[in-house]
Amino acid sequence: MRLTWLRRRGWLIAASAVACALIAVTIASVLPDKYTAEAIVAVPAGSGDSLVGVDGATKLARTYAQLIPSDGVTLSAIGKKLGLTEKSVERRIAVANEPGTSLLRVRFRGRSNAEAVRGARVAAALLTDGEELSATLDSGLMTIVRLPERAQATGEAPLSHVAESVLLIPPTGGGGGPGNAGEASNLATSYADLIPADRAIAQSLAREVGRDPDLVEKNTAVTNDFNTTIVRLLFSDSDPAVALKGARYLAESVSGPSPVSAQIAPRSLTIVRLPSQVTSQAMGTRSVALLGAILGVILGVVLLLAWERSDPRIDDLETLAAEIDCPTTSLEHASDESTAALLDRWAALAGSEPAHVALLPVSVNAEPAAAHTCGELNRVGSLNSRRTSASESSPPSLQEAKIVLGLGGIPGSDSAGEGVAIHSDVSVLVVTKGTRIAELRRTLDVLDQYGVAPVWAVMAPTVQARQPSAAPTGPRAVTSAPSVDKPARPDRKAPTRRARRTLGVDRSQNVVSLSDADSPGRPSSRPQPDEADQSGARGRSARSSSLD
Repeated sequence: MRLTWLRRRGWLIAASAVACALIAVTIASVLPDKYTAEAIVAVPAGSGDSLVGVDGATKLARTYAQLIPSDGVTLSAIGKKLGLTEKSVERRIAVANEPGTSLLRVRFRGRSNAEAVRGARVAAALLTDGEELSATLDSGLMTIVRLPERAQATGEAPLSHVAESVLLIPPTGGGGGPGNAGEASNLATSYADLIPADRAIAQSLAREVGRDPDLVEKNTAVTNDFNTTIVRLLFSDSDPAVALKGARYLAESVSGPSPVSAQIAPRSLTIVRLPSQVTSQAMGTRSVALLGAILGVILGVVLLLAWERSDPRIDDLETLAAEIDCPTTSLEHASDESTAALLDRWAALAGSEPAHVALLPVSVNAEPAAAHTCGELNRVGSLNSRRTSASESSPPSLQEAKIVLGLGGIPGSDSAGEGVAIHSDVSVLVVTKGTRIAELRRTLDVLDQYGVAPVWAVMAPTVQARQPSAAPTGPRAVTSAPSVDKPARPDRKAPTRRARRTLGVDRSQNVVSLSDADSPGRPSSRPQPDEADQSGARGRSARSSSLD
């Protein structure tokens, strides 16, 4: 994407971003909020004298790493020993499983070194003393590997210290082991697919919360943590109280001795934690507006690219040269010397004296630029004439005119620039940045119909169109010779086309004034109207102004 495209149509991206942000906020405000509550259940591996095995111990350690921080019974027991509440223990304790092993790292944070060490030791003792803490945790399976001696400073207030105990689930299990932990993990995976698809569960839950069974199925989600026996039950509703009630009932209906579905074995699921609060799935207004703005920017860029492709413009000489079969020149930063050389080149291409050069704008926006370009060419011609008259022995009035510039309108429009072109020796197209390629092609097609082929194309600087004056402006004369009394020019018939600004170039390619070249006492550089009619020369209806 080019920088000129952004300057020309960058507003489209901004407008698209604002519009999409407003639409997103409006839609978000109309849609009802949705709340979700989550209950956690687990598949106990049962009891028996079978060994856990290496794989089973690893899976069980991974399961316990997630169960311990969320098991209310265990947290309450630890808090009772430490004089803390269940919520306080939940914020302080963290359990991690070493990947691929049956090691458990129990970390406890405290306000001091002693408090952190004591918390980690108490937690390790309760998890390994063999007493039943919860239906989903068997403390007799875990053994202590290491107890903390001191805590590490974290620098985070107020719980600035953390201590760690390391536990192990040995692959040989214990006296009341879980049987086959691998099968329990597989059963949890099966239940995650079974519960949301069981119609009996959906109908029972629908009666409890007063919702349609189909809506209940849609708003129920069950997931299984990978390679664990943990099953997460989620229920969503537009009413937070209904969402909370539904998640609680769902957990109770699939666990215990009498699950509502015949597909779930009694006591094959036990409750780990029931929900006490809901979470909102709705995004905040700022987030919605930001997301809408980002999507709007993307849409704006796509629209900008599509617009530029469907309506290509001329922004540089390379694009202009690719569309026209003639030399191209930029006049935006052209010096007086390069502009004078350009005039000399046009005079040489004409092949006749004087050389009539037509300046033709290709679009409405290029018309003011064409008039400005004509004025600049006059200025350069005047400066060049003054330099020449200072070095020549003969006055500029005795030098011969070589170039006549004709300012035409847009070919094919009401101003009929093709009329100026067919009565000129060479035609030069005037283009500005941002000109549509379609307008250039249309101009070339119109000129081709009249047998005119442009010999040059210039990219002129863009100028603002001037307001037309109340009184018509007559021809302007630029005089480079000293002020002398000259006879008045005879009145001419009102022109039928645009005035032509003319400038003369002597045989050494220097610009002189045509008014001096046509002064009494020397032959005129152009035939008189009656002579032109007799010789069959082309008549020109444009008014002329004499230039140095």
